[in-house]
Amino acid sequence: MKTKLLILLSGLVLLSFAAEAQSIFSIKYRFTNIQDTALYNVFLVRNDDGTGFYRVRFFDAETNDYMIVQLDMEETVFKDKDGNYDETKIYFKGSEPWIVYGDTNYHYYPERFWFRLDANSGWYEPWAVTSPDEKGTAHGSFVGKPELIEQEDLTEAYVGQFFLEEEEFYKSLFKVKQRSLTAEQKQARLHLILVANTEDESIGATCQLDRVRTMKTYKDLAEFMGIAFSPKEIYGNEYSKTAVQYAVQMLKPAPQDIVVFYYSGHGFSNSNANMRFPDMALSNKGYEDARANSWNMEEVYNLIKQKGARFNLVY
Repeated sequence: MKTKLLILLSGLVLLSFAAEAQSIFSIKYRFTNIQDTALYNVFLVRNDDGTGFYRVRFFDAETNDYMIVQLDMEETVFKDKDGNYDETKIYFKGSEPWIVYGDTNYHYYPERFWFRLDANSGWYEPWAVTSPDEKGTAHGSFVGKPELIEQEDLTEAYVGQFFLEEEEFYKSLFKVKQRSLTAEQKQARLHLILVANTEDESIGATCQLDRVRTMKTYKDLAEFMGIAFSPKEIYGNEYSKTAVQYAVQMLKPAPQDIVVFYYSGHGFSNSNANMRFPDMALSNKGYEDARANSWNMEEVYNLIKQKGARFNLVY
């Protein structure tokens, strides 16, 4: 099972979204094989652990008004009829729909948004949308090209189509004033150690997606703050306990710097009752001993904290 391990924060918290990296997609579609002509406008938010939510805005002919529905969402790697994982395909499965605006008695069937790996870009691109129910599966066709939303695209007019002004998501974007950094603070550097088990048969595809998205998040964050960025990635054939320990050992932050250690992969409980947080599974070959090639997240945090940076995030 894929595990995300959020440990401890130390120092000054700069921006809340740094602790929970998100990707936002704009998707519009219509169904093609059922008698439903509505245009479904989707605001899809994927967290870095594969969970998330989405909101759908559409016109309800019966009430002659628009509706907004929110659904929880979980990412899954496609498995074929023989039980084999196909890491080139993933889908986001909606669940627990609730009515944000409109007829509260409306029965909404959750969608599945399918993404397919683009071999040229290395990114997962929206591919299809389906909505299964007891009568079968409805198939949707995209209206226009689905888009990955950038920060500058999140205008009040656009976000206001899906969120009310009093909601926390809306207020966090437009009602919270950001404090500019001083000249001294701009001398800081953001160090990122990114560890992803991209070769694993069951979770490699989502770990790869995490790797790309997380790198972009912190690169954009450093650029937004106007500070230097020093990333170190460990994935693919380089994925090992030795490589991770060496990266932490070689980390040399200045007192004003920011250090982020991010892990995407399997995890399990430590046999030591004094360890409050799980171990990372850092073996990259099936014959390697899992325990011998694991490293506890709390140990990682303690080592990084000793290096004296102003802010440390391990998750």
